[in-house]
Amino acid sequence: MSAIYAMIHDTHSDFQTILSQSRILHDGLMPYGLGGASGPCEGETSFERGDSTIVMGSIQNNAHVGVPLTECVVDTDLHIAVCDAMIYNRKSFPGQEMLSDGELLVRTYEREGLPGLRSLSGDFAAVLIDKENGRITLIRDHMGIRPLYIMQSEHYMTISTDYRPFFHLPENQISINEERLYEYLTMGIVASRTETLFANIRKSEAGAVTRMTSKGNIITSEKFWTPGKRKVPKGKWDVQYEKIYAKLIRDAVRNRAEAVGGEAIGAEFSGGLDSGIIVSLLDEYAQESGMKLPLLATWSPSEEEYPIREQRDEVIRDEREVIRKFCADKGNPCVYRPRGDAENQEIYLKNLQRKDICEFDSDIIMYTMKALAGKGIRTVFSGWGGDEAVTMRFGPAGLLESGEYLAFLHEAFHAAGMNPKKYLGFIRRALRAVRDSHAPWDGRAVNGWKFNITNEEYAERIHRVREKKYNYFGWDPVENLLTGGMESRTSIAASAGADAGMVYMFPMLDPLLIDYALGVPRRLYMRDGTRRLLPQKALKDIVPDYLTKFSGESNVEKLDTGRMDFYYEVTEVTQSRVDRTVLERLDHDLFADYIDFNELESHLLHADNAVERNALRSIIKTLYKMQLLLEESR
Repeated sequence: MSAIYAMIHDTHSDFQTILSQSRILHDGLMPYGLGGASGPCEGETSFERGDSTIVMGSIQNNAHVGVPLTECVVDTDLHIAVCDAMIYNRKSFPGQEMLSDGELLVRTYEREGLPGLRSLSGDFAAVLIDKENGRITLIRDHMGIRPLYIMQSEHYMTISTDYRPFFHLPENQISINEERLYEYLTMGIVASRTETLFANIRKSEAGAVTRMTSKGNIITSEKFWTPGKRKVPKGKWDVQYEKIYAKLIRDAVRNRAEAVGGEAIGAEFSGGLDSGIIVSLLDEYAQESGMKLPLLATWSPSEEEYPIREQRDEVIRDEREVIRKFCADKGNPCVYRPRGDAENQEIYLKNLQRKDICEFDSDIIMYTMKALAGKGIRTVFSGWGGDEAVTMRFGPAGLLESGEYLAFLHEAFHAAGMNPKKYLGFIRRALRAVRDSHAPWDGRAVNGWKFNITNEEYAERIHRVREKKYNYFGWDPVENLLTGGMESRTSIAASAGADAGMVYMFPMLDPLLIDYALGVPRRLYMRDGTRRLLPQKALKDIVPDYLTKFSGESNVEKLDTGRMDFYYEVTEVTQSRVDRTVLERLDHDLFADYIDFNELESHLLHADNAVERNALRSIIKTLYKMQLLLEESR
C-alpha cells in the first residue's frame, strides 16, 4: 500500500516551519512505499487557500500490476488530491485504462458522487482539497481497509495514513481518550468508527465521504455504503443462493490475486474455515493461472517443537492437525511460528518495544509477517472478517432474532431429540440469549469477568455518559460490523504490514460479498446443529471436509484441549516472567486515574483462568505501547 498526508496550517506559522513539520509526516510514512514491485515514488505540493497554508504529499508504490502508477498528487479541474487506492473492478470503467487507481477514484467521485464510490470495488483512502473554497473532503473505502487519521491542534490539522508520526509533531496536544480506554479495558477492543484511544486523534469514517472546513470542523459525513443494504433476489432453491455465493467469493479472491500479478503470495492459515476458504481459492487460482501455490503461515508452533497431545476421541481439536493435512494434500509450503518467539523472554520484550497502532493486539499479524517476509513474500491474504459477515458464526438465537422461526424450531427439535424437557430448555436459553443481546452495554459481563480492573470512580463517570450498546458476534451482523471493531485488525495490518514492506488483502471484506451474505435467509447458515453451513456447501468442491468439520461442528477456542490451551500451556512460564516485567515498566502515574493496579496484578499473576490472563496480557501490552507513543509527544 501507499501513504498519504496533508497538513492544513493557519497563517501564523512561516512557510519553512510548515514544510519542516510536513517532513516529519513524510519521514514517518516512508515504510508504506516499500510494499510494491519496485521502489516508491514520492511527491508533495504546497499552496494557499483562504487563510490556510496547505501541504499535501504521498509516497506511492506500484503494487497493482499493469495499472499506471498513481500520480503522487492528483490535480483535476475541481480538486487537488492525494490518494492511496487499489481498484479491483477497473474493467467496469471503460475508457479509463490510462488513469491510475487514485485518478480513477477522484474522477469517479467528481463525476458520479456517492453512487460512483459505491460502484467501486477496492481499498482506498483519499484527501481532496476544493480548489475554489479550500474545503477538505475525506474518502475511505467501504470497510475501512485503508486507514485515514485526523489530528486537530491549535494552529494546524493533519491527516495521514498512520497516526504514529503525529506524536513527533510540535504542539500535538495528544492525550488519552477516557471513554475509548474504558471500552478497551473491559472489552479488549476499540469499538468506534471515528475515535481512537487518543482523544485528539480521530478516524475518517469508513464507507463515507466526510467534508470538513480547513479548521477541522465536520460539515457533513455521508455514507455511500452501509453493509447489507443491497437487496438480494429471492431464490426458489437453496442451491441458487449457494452458486451466487460461491461466484462472489471466488471473484473477491481472484480480483485481488490478479491485481498483484505474478508476485509470490502468502496467506494466513489458522486451520479454520475463513482462512481455509481463502487459501483453497488461492490454490485453485494458482493452478489455473500457472502461478506458484501460496506460502501459508500460522502463528502456531510446529508439531516437532510442540508435539500434538493425545486426543480423548477422534474429534480434531488441534488446528495443527488440519494445517498439516491441508498442506500435505494440497501441496502448499507451510511455515510455523518459531519456537524461540514463544519461549524467549528477550524476543518478547523486544517485540514489546515496537511502537504500534493501538487498536488491536499485533502479535499474530507480526509473527505471520515475520515468517513470510523471510521467504520474500510481499502480499498477504487474510480471512479476517469472515465470521462477522460472510461465513456467519452465530447460534440458534441468531435465527430467533432474525425472525427465522421455523428454522429456529427445527434446531430446537434437533437439539432436543424427542425430549420435551430439553426442547423447552433450548427455547428458554435462546430467549435469554436474545434478551441479553439487547441489555445495556457491560463489557465485563460480555467477557464473563467477575472482577474489575478499572478504578470505581472512573467506571462510574464513564457509565454516566454512555448510552450506546455494542454487540460482538451478536445477532445483528450489520450492527456488529458498524461498531468499528472490524477495522481494528485492518489498521494493524496496514501499519505492521508497512513496517515489514507488505500489503494485506482482505477478500472476506469485499462489499458485494458482504451484502450478499447479509441479505440471504439466515437459515442457510445453520441446519441440524451444523453452523456456518452456507460457505461449506457453496465451496464443497474445493474446501476439504475435514476443515469444514473442524470449523463447523466444534468450538475449538473454548475446548480445554483446543488450540488456545496447548499454546498457553507451553508458553506460560515465559509469559509470566514477561507479565511482571511489563507491569514494572508501566507508568503507574500515567494510568493511575483509570486502573486499579492491585486488582490488575492480582488477576494477571495469580488467576487460574488462562483466558482471563491472556486477555489481561493483551491489555497491558497495549497500555505499554500507548505509553511509548505518549512519551514521544512529551
